[in-house]
Amino acid sequence: MWFPHWPLQRVCFVQPELKGRPVVLYSPARPGGSARRGDWQVVHCARAAVEAGVRPGMPLAEAQSLLERPRAAHFAQHDPQADRKLLELVAGWCSRYSPLVGMEQNDEPSTLFFDVTGCTHLFWGEEPMAEQIVHDFERVGYCVRVALADTPGAAWAVAHFGQSSRHTPCAEGAAVHAERAALNTTADDLVGRAHPTEILGTRSVPATVTVIPFGGQAAALGPLPIAALRLPDKTIDTLYELGIRQVGQLQALPRSSLPARFGPCVLERLDQALGRIEELIIPVPPAEPIEARWSFEEPTGDRRALESVLRRLLGEIAETLAIRQAGAQRLACRLFCTGTEPVCLTIGAVHPTAAAEHLCELIDLQLERITLAGEVLAVEVEVLATGPLETHQQEMFGSGANREGERQLAVLLDRLSSRLGEKAVLRPRLRADPQPEYASHLVTALALNPKSEIPHPKSSFLVPDYCFVSGPAVRPLCLKPRPVPIAVMSIVPDGPPIRFRLADGEHTVCRHWGPERIETAWWREAAVERDYYRVETGTGQRFWLFRQNGTSRWFLHGEFE
Repeated sequence: MWFPHWPLQRVCFVQPELKGRPVVLYSPARPGGSARRGDWQVVHCARAAVEAGVRPGMPLAEAQSLLERPRAAHFAQHDPQADRKLLELVAGWCSRYSPLVGMEQNDEPSTLFFDVTGCTHLFWGEEPMAEQIVHDFERVGYCVRVALADTPGAAWAVAHFGQSSRHTPCAEGAAVHAERAALNTTADDLVGRAHPTEILGTRSVPATVTVIPFGGQAAALGPLPIAALRLPDKTIDTLYELGIRQVGQLQALPRSSLPARFGPCVLERLDQALGRIEELIIPVPPAEPIEARWSFEEPTGDRRALESVLRRLLGEIAETLAIRQAGAQRLACRLFCTGTEPVCLTIGAVHPTAAAEHLCELIDLQLERITLAGEVLAVEVEVLATGPLETHQQEMFGSGANREGERQLAVLLDRLSSRLGEKAVLRPRLRADPQPEYASHLVTALALNPKSEIPHPKSSFLVPDYCFVSGPAVRPLCLKPRPVPIAVMSIVPDGPPIRFRLADGEHTVCRHWGPERIETAWWREAAVERDYYRVETGTGQRFWLFRQNGTSRWFLHGEFE
């Protein structure tokens, strides 16, 4: 998985207000150079800056003069350490896709490697898995390119050069050819780092998702530029001077002559990409757990002191979460008391949150429900589950989404779950089942949001938790525990009802809608074949009736409010 122009993506992710603005990242023109203004040069620039004439490698003073009028321009020093640190955190989050996640080994990495052997069936195949990864990251705000292949080298090459692209050779040394194909990427307002001699032209954009079939890496690598083999810049320039532009041309040369002409790295990279020699994925060390601890000098039973310590610990937790651009979704608070087992409080949140006040309020609601058996010796707070923080851009015109109402509903569910217990606060979750009795089930309010779950790619439709419709409802909100047999009179045997009898008396049908045929799948034990009618009586009541085909018996299944 490749993050095109990762330094710009990181800056725009940390500061969402910069999206669409001319963002310029600069660094010393020479490693270890002075901090004088004349010694700085542009290394990354966003698309809006490129449109104003800014180019990577340009002196910073010249870029500032070009962007002097637009006040929205943003200049910042390039921070490779911050880029690497955030990418390591992203790699830890990607453990949900593979038990082995590694990062490319260079000074400024922007690519992650997954070993998905034995994992793709959990996502219903290779291509659905790649599409799910792209969807998950785009939903958070990242732009990624994903490729699956037999070898890490082939996957890296296809992710960076998913389509054949025309490259202009660079006569000057140390050209970063691997980034040329991404210069016109479709990422929102991002134009990445390139060499000072980069020529801006029309190039193909790599495909977002590419899956190389088994054993097809040789055919896939043939039309790609030689930069796809991750060779040193000097070697790439030498090959370009000799007219070798594509991997296929390199494959046609005698293997015995390659090490003598270009060094051992060319044959090694080629064999790694083709699977002739193994390339190991070096795993990224897992991130340290987010936790904070406080020990009292003397055991205390003062609730005020305990609340003060909890606020301090949760403040530390919130700072760590903010650095990692994550929010706590489940959190454990342990109170170590004298002469008894530790008291563990577990809180959850509908949406990941990094607000210390909100987390402290949820813990306070649980503390009110318990009585401590002894004085408290120490307090420990640990984040059990995290998730990406959701950010929304302010809208000039309403889009119909009540974001403030959604936020207040999430806060209410968090509070009720902390005060009453998670299992006491439930909500219905819809399922794609045609039989009404099985079309929904109850889950805890803090259960995983269905939007973050992996949908089955072969499903023809997805069922959201909440759906707002205009006009008369087509389903009653509440169904009978079991369909109630009723006596119905029709004009014709298979016609709509005109009169039916319930316990409260006889009802005359004034209007009806239907029939709606509902059948169960063939693998169900008892096949169901029903014709449903929505009927309105003379008193204005509405009922949901169905006729069981085959037996011609009628049942009442629900009433409309």
